[in-house]
Amino acid sequence: MALLPMAGLTMITSGLAPRLAERAGTRATMTTGIFLTGVGLALLATLVSVDGGYLAVLPGTALGVALLGALLSAGYRSAITPRLHGFPPDDAAAAREGVANAVEAAHGPSARALIRTAQESFVDGWQTACGRESS
Repeated sequence: MALLPMAGLTMITSGLAPRLAERAGTRATMTTGIFLTGVGLALLATLVSVDGGYLAVLPGTALGVALLGALLSAGYRSAITPRLHGFPPDDAAAAREGVANAVEAAHGPSARALIRTAQESFVDGWQTACGRESS
């Protein structure tokens, strides 16, 4: 329950992120988002306390997030690789690195298809990371 404010802000800002990425760039947007998330977690760890509070669970949470991120990344790569046949080699290479890279590399007549492929692969990667079969 204590993480609900962070989840709410994440939902709100996820709609703003694409527009911000167009203006400031993908890397700056991602870096800022990760930094602000870290600041939020640090504030939770230092300011909130009920018999140990978040400081007691923070190391396990960080490990869990890192593990989930690694599983998501592996699931995304395994889902997108077979779907990239027919795309320009440079676009395909960028898309293998992540959804943000796929969006940034998407140009020309195949742009929408590449973005859609990356989005579908991202969802499949999440399903894999969560232990569910991808569709």
